[in-house]
Amino acid sequence: GKEAYNNDNIFYLILGGVFIVIAFYFTGELVFFPLIKDAGFPEYYFGYLISVCFSMGLLAPLISKKLIKRIGGSKKYLIGLLVLLMISSALILLMNNLYGYVALFIIGYFLIIFYIPVQFSFFQSHLSSKKRATIDSIRNMAYSLVAVIVAPLVGYTADKLGPKYAIFIGAFFYIPAIIMYWKVKNK
Repeated sequence: GKEAYNNDNIFYLILGGVFIVIAFYFTGELVFFPLIKDAGFPEYYFGYLISVCFSMGLLAPLISKKLIKRIGGSKKYLIGLLVLLMISSALILLMNNLYGYVALFIIGYFLIIFYIPVQFSFFQSHLSSKKRATIDSIRNMAYSLVAVIVAPLVGYTADKLGPKYAIFIGAFFYIPAIIMYWKVKNK
């Protein structure tokens, strides 16, 4: 566990990841599905909605490789996606109808599908092969712990303020994550 504290890049990536887990919970299905359902989306369409989102994931590896080259590396690519996730989450306050909500949900899902595999390999690229398993398990424990704490908090926030405001609040958790990623030094 010492390397996670002593290696700045790993520390920044794990801490950034903690904020991303929080943001994903606030801006994810836990809050979006009730919002979409209350706006009149039929329950039996959720399967189709998820299928559309997942099918976009088939294109992600092909497109993301080209984008990473064009943008100038994984770090800039990931920061760009986090900025777009933050903006799309914040835009929820401007939406007042089912179509707007569904569009933002699909956009967010699409961005996350493009984010996760690249983030995984970016994180791995900063680990020595000897420490990889240990640091991966530390990271996963940290994320699980955060998820256990944050999920009820997200539910409480959505109950008290409404799903739209919970999603809007979630947008702000991308800011510290972006700052942490910015601090990561390229290899």
